[in-house]
Amino acid sequence: MTRKQVNVKTESQFVVKADKELADLLGVEEGSDVNDRTVRLYAGDTVLVHARSLSPLHVCHKR
Repeated sequence: MTRKQVNVKTESQFVVKADKELADLLGVEEGSDVNDRTVRLYAGDTVLVHARSLSPLHVCHKR
C-alpha cells in the first residue's frame, strides 16, 4: 500500500490468566494462560496499525 517496508515493534507482551469473559471469548478454560501482546506496524516513520492480540498458549478448548 505504501510501497515501504513494514516493521513490527512490540510494545508489550505478557502472559495473563483468562477470566470468565476472556475464556468465553477464546473458547478456553477459565484460568488458562493467554499471551497478551500489543504491537505497532510502521512504514517508515508512519504508524499504520496499533494492534492487540490475545492468544491462548494451550490448545485445550472448553467443552
